Amino acid sequence: MAAPSDSPHYHYLHFQCTAEGTPLLVLYLKTILLSILTLGIYSFWGRTEIRRYLHNEVLAGDDRFEWHGTALELLIGWLKAIAVLIVIYGLFFLATLSGSEAVKVGAVIALYLGIFSLMPFILVGSQRYRLSRTSLRGIRFSSTARTGEFAKIYFKGLFFTMLTLGFYSPYYANNIVGYLTRTARYGDQPFHYDGEGRPLLGSYIAMIFLLVPTLYLITFWYLARQQRHFWTHTTFGPARFECTIRGRQILWLMFSNFLLIVFTLGIAYPWTLIRSIRLQCSTLRLFGEVDLSTVHQLVTGSTATGEALGQVLEVESDIGGAFGL
Repeated sequence: MAAPSDSPHYHYLHFQCTAEGTPLLVLYLKTILLSILTLGIYSFWGRTEIRRYLHNEVLAGDDRFEWHGTALELLIGWLKAIAVLIVIYGLFFLATLSGSEAVKVGAVIALYLGIFSLMPFILVGSQRYRLSRTSLRGIRFSSTARTGEFAKIYFKGLFFTMLTLGFYSPYYANNIVGYLTRTARYGDQPFHYDGEGRPLLGSYIAMIFLLVPTLYLITFWYLARQQRHFWTHTTFGPARFECTIRGRQILWLMFSNFLLIVFTLGIAYPWTLIRSIRLQCSTLRLFGEVDLSTVHQLVTGSTATGEALGQVLEVESDIGGAFGL
């Protein structure tokens, strides 16, 4: 139930991005140049600077987000991730030395299964790390997500999605976002999620049947529908998020960003990234009765190992992330 509009804590909290392309381009060029000169070592410091800049340029009302992650954390996480992969690939190499074709085939299958089994760890680890290093009004975010719990949702959903030839996908995506949202906190106060997959099923079926007639453009409509569903079923206390993003906005963003990158030979990438964040900010708001002054700090710890594994294996781990940061 919506809070009365005359309540002193009734908010229409809007988000905005004030980042500019030129400063971000300078950071990217600096990172690329110094990474080359330091054989890649500076990349951890460069990525940290870029994240700090982007977080600080995203506002919730009049308050700016802040990034507290460090380059050393990323470096240590990367070293741990490399150690894990060395063990996996080392076992694979030893198995292939046996000379038996059956063992070699089994080793290849085991290798891919071993890497794939890391997905829940990567997604949960990235979520915990990114939230724990992000703050607003001096209060940090955090996550109580557990790899074991998430793995059950992840692999069960994957099984049913394959079993139903993809028609379980709306439920699968909803369950993943729901778990990561319900385990997210701002200070000592949790977020809540009351969405279900069933309302998305009709839209998903319509998308499947209209893929070819619409030359796959219907996917942008579904992505917007899905994003609105996820956000509008997310609450913080008595306040609820509202998302107004439309398929045509996502289509134009992706098409125009593609053209900018192609015709500038990649130089416009910082501008395309900022345009993406701005679209997310401009179509999202939080409304309802909430007093952020009652939120207290809750200290939690998290390493960057999952985040680093995602980077090494080039796994997109922004599920549930704020504005793709």
